[in-house]
Amino acid sequence: SPSPSSPPPAPATQRYRVNFWGYSTVAFMSPMTRYSAAVANGASAGSARAELKQLVKECHKRGMEVILDVVFNHTAEGNEKGPTLSFRGIDNRAYYMMAAGGEYYNYSGCGNTFNCNHPAARQFIVDCLVHWVREFHIDGFRFDLASIMTRAHSAWYPAEVAPKLPPFAVKKLKRELRKAAAAAAAAAVARRAKKGRGGGGSGGSGGKSSRKSGGDGRSGSG
Repeated sequence: SPSPSSPPPAPATQRYRVNFWGYSTVAFMSPMTRYSAAVANGASAGSARAELKQLVKECHKRGMEVILDVVFNHTAEGNEKGPTLSFRGIDNRAYYMMAAGGEYYNYSGCGNTFNCNHPAARQFIVDCLVHWVREFHIDGFRFDLASIMTRAHSAWYPAEVAPKLPPFAVKKLKRELRKAAAAAAAAAVARRAKKGRGGGGSGGSGGKSSRKSGGDGRSGSG
């Protein structure tokens, strides 16, 4: 049993685990509150959103892009005996790779394998990526255990034909990335203009720099 000094159990799973790396995701469109200084100091869980947005904004001011680590290869629902939190109760076989007898294939090592190449699961992933770009202005993504996304259904081997996102999904993601890039570029121009007005170059010329920010070229490929 946990000691008095142990962290509280996860609200959804009631398991006493220190999820250091952020695996076993429950809410795919929310930042991990444990990474938030404000939450650690007693603020509400919602403060993590504002804090991440501010972090991204400050990084962009300094010419840095933010790459978000995302984990879509498994969920917090565990194996076939795990808790029903979301996908299992919506459409078990659509969202998880399963054997004929109902057992979960565990290619992730975390109890289940998200069925990334099912149209519903694939669309969910795209919707999550669009959300992070639109709401938080994230610049790119690192996919944990990305090989899972190429798995053929119910087989250890990769799919013979590489899965592809539907064209409308790719267009949607690219559109959001372009909008985010345009907003970042406009903000950079505004900052340079403001700095030029208040910088006070010698001789009164206030020479402006035409150097472009290096953070505008973003890939929209899925």
